[in-house]
Amino acid sequence: MAAWDLFYVQGAKLLMEKEYEKSIEFFNEALPLTENHKLLAETYYSRSVAYYSLDEDDKAIADLKKASDYGNEKTLEILKENFNINYTPQKPSSSSAPNSGGSSSSVSNSKEYVGTSYDIVDNIDGGFFKRKHPSDGYLVFIINRQKGNPNINDIKFVFDGKEAMLNRNSSQTVYFPYLNGDICSLLRSLKSVYFMEMEGKNICYEYIAFNQIISTPLPIPQNEKDRFKKK
Repeated sequence: MAAWDLFYVQGAKLLMEKEYEKSIEFFNEALPLTENHKLLAETYYSRSVAYYSLDEDDKAIADLKKASDYGNEKTLEILKENFNINYTPQKPSSSSAPNSGGSSSSVSNSKEYVGTSYDIVDNIDGGFFKRKHPSDGYLVFIINRQKGNPNINDIKFVFDGKEAMLNRNSSQTVYFPYLNGDICSLLRSLKSVYFMEMEGKNICYEYIAFNQIISTPLPIPQNEKDRFKKK
């Protein structure tokens, strides 16, 4: 399953459960992950439903127009019937990036890059993750507590087949330069990774990061990679 699917499917599930604000967060993450017009139209339309359900009509209208721009014709009828708006779709610019409506999920080279020691647990029994995902295989990274707080809107795990990185918040990326073959094999098949941040014997944070698998090297500056590999 591609990265867009992971975020969109979860957003759609939350939308059906009437968790509108949470669903918007996932649609925000899905938008920058595809350039396919059909998928963009579906994402904008779904987010418009969430905004409309929250009585945020201006945002709903903007997303309906975007969905129409990307080819979703049914939104024209919705704009007319619900908002009395006659809209002429605009051809999207090939150079324009989709508007996520939230924090960007792209990796910024201005981030602080940190390293940490870690342990790996494969398919541990019980616990928070097992309760929420009883049938999924998964991998737990147990890492040292990092400075600052993780931000659920920014958390993303990226794996390039050899190395990995964790976007922990908007200004901090944790780099994992050394992963053995068994771990890499697991990561190639997993949709998500579970993290526990420890301070001594205490669990400070627990969170799940979608596993985004890319075919190009991690977007980390080479000088930063060299800095950790020299240690």
